[in-house]
Amino acid sequence: MPLLQNGSSDLYVAAWSDTSEPAVVTIMPEFAPPEVEFQSVEQMVTVFNECFARSAYYLNAERQLDVDEELYDEIYAAVVGPRPTGCW
Repeated sequence: MPLLQNGSSDLYVAAWSDTSEPAVVTIMPEFAPPEVEFQSVEQMVTVFNECFARSAYYLNAERQLDVDEELYDEIYAAVVGPRPTGCW
């Protein structure tokens, strides 16, 4: 089930397997095959909320949403653990 998509066609989808909780898969068509980036939708929302709270997500000079990738990685590691290989 599609959840979010950004301007460069990256897509977050909820993907079910044999468990009741869907994992969140990142699809980046131009880079690599789909990978599980979050173990649940709740985990994804926790990371995103923390990114907004700590300004890892911010409005750039063009008033577009941008990301401080180093801070994002720090937040991701604190909530989820090390990023999967192949994720930006």
